[in-house]
Amino acid sequence: MALKDESAPLPKALEALLGDAPSDEKTGANATLGFTFQQWWGALVVAELLEFEADFAVGMEVKEDVAILDSALSPRSVEFCQIKKNEQAGGWGLKDLHRQGPKRKSKPNEPSILAKLHKRRTEFAGHSTKLRFVSNLSVKIAAGMSASNCQLTSLTPAEQTEIREKIAKQLAVGSADVDLNDWMLHRTNLPLGEQYVFLAGKLADLSAAGKIPFDLPNPTVAARYLASVLQSKASHTSYAATIHDLKSRVLSRADAIQALSEAAGTTHRASEKLDDALQQLAATGYPFLALKQIKAERTTVLAHAVDRTNDQMKVCVAALATQLPHLTQDASSLPLRDLMDSLVKQTISAFPSDFAGLSPAYVNALALLVLNDGIDLDILPPAPGPQPEACA
Repeated sequence: MALKDESAPLPKALEALLGDAPSDEKTGANATLGFTFQQWWGALVVAELLEFEADFAVGMEVKEDVAILDSALSPRSVEFCQIKKNEQAGGWGLKDLHRQGPKRKSKPNEPSILAKLHKRRTEFAGHSTKLRFVSNLSVKIAAGMSASNCQLTSLTPAEQTEIREKIAKQLAVGSADVDLNDWMLHRTNLPLGEQYVFLAGKLADLSAAGKIPFDLPNPTVAARYLASVLQSKASHTSYAATIHDLKSRVLSRADAIQALSEAAGTTHRASEKLDDALQQLAATGYPFLALKQIKAERTTVLAHAVDRTNDQMKVCVAALATQLPHLTQDASSLPLRDLMDSLVKQTISAFPSDFAGLSPAYVNALALLVLNDGIDLDILPPAPGPQPEACA
C-alpha cells in the first residue's frame, strides 16, 4: 500500500475555485424582454431540483453556462453544464462534440465542446465534479442509435477511446488522464418556443404535489418570473473572487422559493386589475386587433409587474406614474381607452428613450396597470430626466 505523500499540496477549497479567474470568459445577458434558451433551461433545473428536499444552488455564468451546486454557502460538489441550442434537423453527431474548433487569430485552435468541459474538471481536481452536455436534440452514437440521456461510460469501448484520444490531444495530456465518469449527454424536453408554457406545467405539478409550500394562482406568470430572476443572475459579470461575491450569480433553494412566493403573492392582484381594465376596453368598443395585441402581452407584463430585476419595466412604469397628474382636468370624464391613449402619448413624448424597443401593446398594458392601480408604485424609482411642468 502506497504511503500518502504528506508534502503534496492540498487542493484549493471548492468555494475558492468557483471564484472568477482572469482567463474566464464572461458573456452575460443584457436586460431584455426575452430570455435565452440557457436561462429557460436553468429555470427548469431549479424546478426539477425543487422536487427533492436536498439543498441546491444554480449558478449562471459560473465557470460554465450553468453550474449546479449542492449548497449555496458551503458547496462540496458541482456539476458543470454546457447548453447548446441546435435548430438544425438531424441532431448532433458524437464527432461534433469532440471536433476541435477553428484556429483563432494568433491563438491555438478552439477546444472542442467535450475538451472544454474536461478542462474544467481538471481545474477542480480533488473535488466531486459532474459534467453535462445539454441540447434540445439528441446525440447520434454507434450503430445509428441516438442518445437522449447517456453517460459517456456507457458508450462502446471504441467510442470512449476515440473521445479520450481527441480530448487528450487537444489538451496536451495523456489519454489515461481523461476521466469520462459522471459525464452525461442530455437531451432536454424543453422546447425551442413557448418555454414558459412547459415550465409553467412543471411548476403547477410541483404546487399540486405540495413541493412548493403555497399555491401558484398563475403558474405561467410564475414561470416567466423565475426565468427573469435567472436572466438577472446571468447579467452579473463583474469580477467575483469568492463564493460570497458570486452570490449575485447564484440562485439558492431559498431564493427560488422566495421568488415563486413573490410571484404567487402579488400576481393575483395585478392580474385581476389588468383583466378588469381589458374588459372595460372591450366594453367600450376598443378596436379588436389592437385589444388582441394587448392581451397577447398580458403574461409578459404580469411577470414583469412582480419582477424587481427588470429595470426597464420599472423606469417605464415610474415614467407613466409621473404623467398621471399632468392629464388635463377634462380627462377625468374620459373612458379608459382615451385615458390610456393620452397617458401613453404624453409619457412617450416626455421620455422617449425609456420606451425604446417596447411594442405599443406592451406599453398600453403597462399604462392599464398604472391607471387601474394594479402595480405598487411605491417600490419604483422616480423617472429619470427632467419632469415636465404641470398643465394649467
